[in-house]
Amino acid sequence: MSDQTLPQDLNIVAMYAIPADSDVVMKESDSIKKAESKNTEDQQQQQEEDFDGIISFTLETKKKDKIDAAIAQSQHQQDTSDGYESSDLSSSDDDDDDDDNNNDHVQNGDVEDIEDDLDDEGNKEPTEPLRTKHELVHIIIDTVNFEITPATKLTPIGTIEEIIDNVIVVHSHPDMANTVLDMGTLFAFEDRTTMGEVFETFGPVSRPYYSVRFNSPDEIDKGKATVGAQVSYVPMYERTKLVPVEELRKKTYTDASNAYDEEISDEVYTISNII
Repeated sequence: MSDQTLPQDLNIVAMYAIPADSDVVMKESDSIKKAESKNTEDQQQQQEEDFDGIISFTLETKKKDKIDAAIAQSQHQQDTSDGYESSDLSSSDDDDDDDDNNNDHVQNGDVEDIEDDLDDEGNKEPTEPLRTKHELVHIIIDTVNFEITPATKLTPIGTIEEIIDNVIVVHSHPDMANTVLDMGTLFAFEDRTTMGEVFETFGPVSRPYYSVRFNSPDEIDKGKATVGAQVSYVPMYERTKLVPVEELRKKTYTDASNAYDEEISDEVYTISNII
């Protein structure tokens, strides 16, 4: 290849290269213009849609406000016809709020108090003494109709140990080991006036306790019934009865009880319950 032909070839190449590049640039420019035009049209369309949405929302809001106003007016007329005023309804709402607050207080603030009323097993502790099914609660004590005269014999038995509500507890003297009095025995104060009948005998046989029950604390003579005061019993009283101590020591007893945790009757007493 000669040196003269090389520039001519380059010129030819250059002539064809420029138009080709120009076409590419023109095509890219046209694509960009079309894309920008499309974006402009999309933005205009989006603005139109947003504007239409604002107008629709405004109209819908005004329509809803009119409906709410009509419902409120109708409700007010109905409440007025039923004898309620707006202030009454407001007061009712306030009361409901107060009730809710009180419930919240019970549920949150008083939880500890409720837990304090529960035992270790989560059961609510009883507020009254436990009683069996057939236990007598309201017992009527009859007035003793007996006159102690100067000739009536009295035998010392013990001293007042304690006064609990409507019950006087008498503790027998240590030297009265072989004398145990049964229910119904009449007790007397130190001034030889009647105290009342023995309601229950309890404690050790060697030195038992006696309870004298009254219908109310007001029936107890507070001037005579004092702790430590001497007490005697009336042997000639028709219901006075001595318990045979030696026979008691010879007997066998049972701790068996029925379904109600009460002493069993003689009919159901069996040898298997003897201890």
